[in-house]
Order: sequence, then structure tokens, then C-alpha cells
Amino acid sequence: MKLLRSSSSFILLRNRDFRHLWISNGLWWLGLGVELVLFGWLALELTNSPWMVALLGFIRAAPHLLGVFTSAITDRFRRRDLLIVLQAIIVSGISILAVLSWFGSLMYWHLAVISLIHGTCWTLDWSTRRSLYPDLVGKERIIDAMLLDNVILNIARCLGPMLGGILISYSGVRGAFLLNVLFVAGGLVLLLSLRTTARAPSSPSGPKDAYRRLVEGLHYVRRKPRIRGVLLITLFMNMWVFPFLTLVPVFVRDILGRGPVSLGAMTSTFGLGTLVGLLAVRWFRRYRGDSMIFAAGSLVCAVGFASFSFSGIFELSLALIFIAGIGTAGFSVMQSGIILSDSSSEMRGRSMAAAVLAIGGAPLGALQSIGMVFFFGAPATVAMMSLLGFAGIAAVSLYLPGFFGSER
Repeated sequence: MKLLRSSSSFILLRNRDFRHLWISNGLWWLGLGVELVLFGWLALELTNSPWMVALLGFIRAAPHLLGVFTSAITDRFRRRDLLIVLQAIIVSGISILAVLSWFGSLMYWHLAVISLIHGTCWTLDWSTRRSLYPDLVGKERIIDAMLLDNVILNIARCLGPMLGGILISYSGVRGAFLLNVLFVAGGLVLLLSLRTTARAPSSPSGPKDAYRRLVEGLHYVRRKPRIRGVLLITLFMNMWVFPFLTLVPVFVRDILGRGPVSLGAMTSTFGLGTLVGLLAVRWFRRYRGDSMIFAAGSLVCAVGFASFSFSGIFELSLALIFIAGIGTAGFSVMQSGIILSDSSSEMRGRSMAAAVLAIGGAPLGALQSIGMVFFFGAPATVAMMSLLGFAGIAAVSLYLPGFFGSER
């Protein structure tokens, strides 16, 4: 935090709306950290099936496949108002599961339905939150904004899973659900305090106009080498690298022989690695371009996960997932940062919709992992998919014209 106070990034927190959105994002990610640990552990306990755990990951990620159409929805509304509605839906979903858990009626299909609803909300929410940043701080400060966003995101990634694992172990799933509700409700309260009326410069007037804007957006990102490279690497990361995260409960319980507290520690260590990686990103920006940091971070993440799959020692697994987290920092900061800084105000929402489409590789990766886990088991699945991701990222980095050549 001392580093932040001495940096220009910290000045952005003087902006009231940005500060409230930033804290709201942190509470949202805290709730998500608890939720992912809670859902993964409950799915494994209710079904005793790694396949069903992977299936839950697919259900949550499935709405990302429709991500390219998000701008047709998000561009119609004020960004603040849309975020409030989406957050209220998430609060309601977690509250329903908490009540079912309290009465001992919670079943796997309840988790599946709420995961689908939350995945749909996330598809709309993610692009809307990030599209709001340039409205609040200006395009010239977008990388600083993304650095700050990732600081609080990864503090939440450290604390949320750990708190979730501890509560599951010592107070049961009811306590974890209660904490989850408190986090996401707190985020909703802060969203209600935003004063901004920002929205897209124009909105689609009908289905034909929405389709036209969709086609224009895809042609636009095609003409931007850096954005095109970011979208391809985002696709590979979500299709082959990040599906590993849904299988962490399987590794912790069935391979490492640990319980929910260790599950929380494992997931938190990934967030801690990403938090440390943000310092490396800030330092490397003095000497390397944003595209180089993005590609290098993605490669490190893929190698870390592939190495993790071969480990049968808990402490070594923690070290490897920490390294993967460091690499993820370069990916997560520069993914949105490059897209937002290279996009015009008119095309910002459509460019972020294209990013959500690339994130739509997640359900495809989840489908692969479902089939591969059934035949090969979790360790071999993670190893093969992570190495595929590494190959795809390396190919884009080496052979996509203009990906590094158009650095600002």
C-alpha cells in the first residue's frame, strides 16, 4: 500500500465515483472468492464426482458464449443502473441458496441453476464495469485504473477463498453463505451511491441495428493488431489454462488429501501470487511494452499450472500456483487495459463485448475438461490443456503481425 500511495495510480482514488466503484469491485470479488470455494466443495461433497465439479464450471461459463451480443444490451442503459440490477440478482441468488442450506434442502441442481444465472450476470457485468473506468478517469489513465482494480481484486482473491474455506471447516456451509451474502450486498450498497450517468455514446435502435453494430465491432477489432492478439490469447487462456481452477477442489481433496481450509489456502495463494505480480507489472512497464508483458504473463501462468499438475506435495503445489498467479497479473491488467486504451469511445462497448466472446472459450474448455477428466483424470487433464494453452500463446506472440510493433 505504501507503493500505491507514492504512485500516480493512487491519485485516482480521490475521484469519489471511482473510489466507490473500486471498493464495490473488491466486495464483489470477495463474494466471488467465497462462492467459488463454496460451490466447488459442495458439488464435490454432494456428488463425490470430479466430473460433476467440472460440469458445474461449464454451466457457470456457458453464458460467455453469447458475450459478443452483450453490447446490444449494455449499450442501451446507463452503466450504473445496469450494474445495480445485475448485483441485486446475484444477492438474491446467494440468499436463496443460503435459505435452502439453512433448511437442509440444498441440492446439486440448485447450485447449477444459480451458477447459470450468476454466469449470465457476470457476462454483462464484467464488460460494463470496465467500460465505466474511462468515463471516470479518462483513457490516458486506464492502465493505472486497471492496476488499482487488480490490487483490490487480488486482495479479495487472497481473503475470500481463505475465509470461505475456514468457515466451511469450522461453522459449516451456512456460515460461508452468510458471509457471501454480506459481501455482495455491501458491493450493491456502494453501487447505489454512484453519481455517474455515463452510458454508451449511442445505443442500438432495433435488432437490425444491433446486428450492424455487432458486425462493425468485429471488423473494428480485426483492424487493431494489439486488440486482436489480446483476444486470441484470452481465448486460449480461457479455453485451455483457466479451466484448471474449477478442478482445484479435486486436487486438494483427492490428490493432496486435504480439507476445505487447505482448499481456501490454495485458492488464496493464487490470488497472493497475482498481487505480487502487480508489482512486477508496474516495474516492467518501464522497460517493456504492454503487449510483451501481457504475453509473458500468460506464458508464465500456463507453465505454472502445467507444473502444478505433476505435484503431489502440498507445499510444492502452493509454490507453483503462486508462480502461476504472478503470471496472471500481466494477463489480467493488460487484457482490459490494451483493449480500452486502443478503442475509441464509440467502439469501447463493442470491443469489450468481443473480449467477453473470447472469454467464451471458458465453457469450451470446461467441456474438454469434463471429457478428459473422465478418461484421463484431473492431473493429466490439467497438464495437457495447459501445454496446449502455452503453444497457442506462443504462436500468437511469434507470428501475429503488429502485436508488438504497435506499442504506444
